[in-house]
Amino acid sequence: MDEANVGLGLRLAPSGNQKSEFDHRVRLASNIEARLNAVILTPTETWIFYRAIFFPKVFYPCKITVLSKHEWETILRPCTGSLLSKLGFNKHTARAIVFGPMRLGGIGMRHGYAQQGSEGVAHFLTHVREGKDIGKMLLNTLSHFNLFPGSYEVY
Repeated sequence: MDEANVGLGLRLAPSGNQKSEFDHRVRLASNIEARLNAVILTPTETWIFYRAIFFPKVFYPCKITVLSKHEWETILRPCTGSLLSKLGFNKHTARAIVFGPMRLGGIGMRHGYAQQGSEGVAHFLTHVREGKDIGKMLLNTLSHFNLFPGSYEVY
């Protein structure tokens, strides 16, 4: 049986299947959108809500999930339009602007796929830099993966 276990806010099946986690994140985002649409917030309050509540709640398991870009777009779709409207932007604003960095003229919202990638790399580097068993095992695995295409560089 491939039933997901719930532990510390992450749903993960023994086989590594993350469909349960994906379904939970979609329900969570839809629930947040319904609550968000029911209240009146200023743009400043909306931004505080996004950074203090939405971001941590939705992106919490990012460092150990492997959801696709399409799955993250499905998760974020319900809330992105509502957040943009509450921030004073057109909800059909190009996503390149929505998820673009503020220093380049974007709104500065984070996409789940990019967040997942950056947190995953940071999580990997933390284990490797600590020099403990898990970091050594990760480096061994990476070295083995390098042998498959013919690279003989060992880490």
